[in-house]
Amino acid sequence: METRQIAVFDFDGTITKGDTFLPLLRFAFGDVKLLCGLLCNLPWLAAYKCGSTRTGRPSSGSSAGFLQA
Repeated sequence: METRQIAVFDFDGTITKGDTFLPLLRFAFGDVKLLCGLLCNLPWLAAYKCGSTRTGRPSSGSSAGFLQA
């Protein structure tokens, strides 16, 4: 019998209580690309954290950077 691996990410919080977005990015892109993507998005994430931007959640802005890379 063949063994399969399955990855489950809970975006609406019905299975987990924590955030699953970063683990999803790590699974999809690997550690190096995750770190590069976070560094490239650092100004946007800092602006969001300081309240300087009203554009969506961090996951919507940072995912665009990952998908373009």
